[in-house]
Amino acid sequence: SHSAKPRMLVVHNAKDPQGNDKSLEMIKRDKIYGTFNVEYQRLDLLKDEKIIEKIHSADALYLGGGNAFYLLYSIIESGAFDIIKEEVSKGLVVGGSSAGAIVMSKSLKYFDIADDTGVVPKIYLEGLGLIEFVPLVHWGNHFFADSLKKIEAELIKDGTASKRITDEEALIIEDGRTRLVRQ
Repeated sequence: SHSAKPRMLVVHNAKDPQGNDKSLEMIKRDKIYGTFNVEYQRLDLLKDEKIIEKIHSADALYLGGGNAFYLLYSIIESGAFDIIKEEVSKGLVVGGSSAGAIVMSKSLKYFDIADDTGVVPKIYLEGLGLIEFVPLVHWGNHFFADSLKKIEAELIKDGTASKRITDEEALIIEDGRTRLVRQ
């Protein structure tokens, strides 16, 4: 039986390569998510047990930022990849920021320009394929500007659709319709 509040799982494995800094960041995030009207629980894809059951019983899944390759590795190695896709087809709401948005696309090709693949035990490129374009997150952020321009140029050469998303924007995709929300 479901509680009155929607159940949201938050995955922070993209930050695993950051070690101790991850813990401090998580405490900050917990405070923020704690203000939402949801039953909120962290899900560590590489350490938690009953991951599949937890995803099955969730109403929403949030994939946090960090290293996109490490996040995708965590999703695949934990066995969550097919479960997430299956649950999305049944109505699971999936959200993500930064790396969490990137893994929703079909491929992480060219993102090694922006993310360190050296911290990942095994590199996977095939994303979840939940969205039909590659999100160019942090667009306009000077820290990522050069690498994002390079990634965009390569995607254009390949004929792969991409969308620029600034740090003040969010894309909401619902029933096949995409709308942009600005802060």
